[in-house]
Amino acid sequence: MGKLRGLGFRRPKWGVRGSLFAAFAVIAGMAIVISAGAGMVLGHLGGSMLDLSGRDIPRLAASLQLAAQSASLASQGPALLASGSEEALNERARKMKETQHDAVDKLGQITELGADKTVVAALGETVKSIDDTIKSLGAAATERLRIAAQREKQYDALRKAQTAFAAAAGPAMIDAQTRIRAILGSANLLSQDDAIEAAQAIEQLGNVIASTNLLALHMMAALSATNGDALEQVEKAFKAAYPNIKSNLDSLTKNNDTAALKDAALKLLAFGDGKTSVFKTRQKELDADDYGQLILDETRKLNVGLGISVKQLVDGVQTETDASTWQARREISFATVVMLALGGLTFIGSVLFVWLYVGRNILRRIGNLQRSMQLLSGGDLDTEIHRSRQRDEIAAMANSLEIFRGSMIEARALSTEQDKDRIVKVHADHGAAHVGHCRPVQCAGERGGVRRRGNLGQRADGILGHGGIIVIDHRNRPPGNHVGGDRPQGGR
Repeated sequence: MGKLRGLGFRRPKWGVRGSLFAAFAVIAGMAIVISAGAGMVLGHLGGSMLDLSGRDIPRLAASLQLAAQSASLASQGPALLASGSEEALNERARKMKETQHDAVDKLGQITELGADKTVVAALGETVKSIDDTIKSLGAAATERLRIAAQREKQYDALRKAQTAFAAAAGPAMIDAQTRIRAILGSANLLSQDDAIEAAQAIEQLGNVIASTNLLALHMMAALSATNGDALEQVEKAFKAAYPNIKSNLDSLTKNNDTAALKDAALKLLAFGDGKTSVFKTRQKELDADDYGQLILDETRKLNVGLGISVKQLVDGVQTETDASTWQARREISFATVVMLALGGLTFIGSVLFVWLYVGRNILRRIGNLQRSMQLLSGGDLDTEIHRSRQRDEIAAMANSLEIFRGSMIEARALSTEQDKDRIVKVHADHGAAHVGHCRPVQCAGERGGVRRRGNLGQRADGILGHGGIIVIDHRNRPPGNHVGGDRPQGGR
């Protein structure tokens, strides 16, 4: 059992000084641990805040800017298609391309900041498609402007041709009316056939003028038709009336006025016939508008898809930003709790150390030693020296005090023996003076007393021979005894 105890763990003998240093080292170590933990937590928190400020917040801002740019692209498409001039078209196309390029740049920034690759890839494809639709919208708007300019030219030419026809129809009608008046004014000179012929000529001329003016109105209506169905109806009416007018023109009386009228009518009617007719021009313009609307619809669909993708991206970035913010707040709360707990443990440990070790151990043991020393100094050699199982400086002081108490007890006992020897010696010296006057029995008793006193002296010499320190307490000496063999002052 002793061997097992000898092989077991033994607490190091540090003493009071080493224990105090160890305790203070533990408290300082806990403070260092708190500081290191706080530093680690603050470092991690700084990294989280750096991620928030350097990644999540810029990514969220870039996503919101991308959303605004996608909305701007969606609003610029119809304005681009409805451009009224080449300059306006070029300016709007330039702004739309700049917005599209800004969107591409923002998308690149979001990609570098670590956004969702799937959403970013979809956004990249959508932005590229928007770039193609911008070009298509520009081409459709350019074609529409070209055809619109052609339509305006045809309309102006048609108005001029109609004016020229009206100018040619007036002299022809006046000539026909003059001729019939002449026939009617000289009825005896001309035959009835001439009158009928003149009346038919006026009727044909009136039909030609009225029909040609009607067809001119049809052509003007065709140039302002709002849809293909209305244009088709006008074109059918024009084609239905065109042969009759052509026949009436061919049947007109041949003269200078009718020739000019016919020439003006044919020029006017030429705007409604052929590949460059007003109907074809207006149809091309309507087709260009329809194509532009189709491209615009595709652009709107792309913008809707872009808006959805951007919204998904913004929601994802917002979610990640909120998660990072919540994580940072949780880490701050956790770090605060941990540091407060460590600080509380340090405080409790310090209080327990002061209370249990310093107060209840060191101070209590020193107080017990102080009370024992006070009792010893007062002559109470029976007081108990409080000792502990610890092996430190206070235990060494207690052991020294115990040895000192034992020495005092031995010194007191020796002093008592010495006092007894002196008493015996005094009685022996006093009895030797009367040894001749004593009886035999009495002298024998006195000689025996001398022998006993000699034994006591041998004991005293033996104690003094060992170098013992004799402490004589005069408070316990009998009255009349003096050191150095002084004789009593009184008589026997």
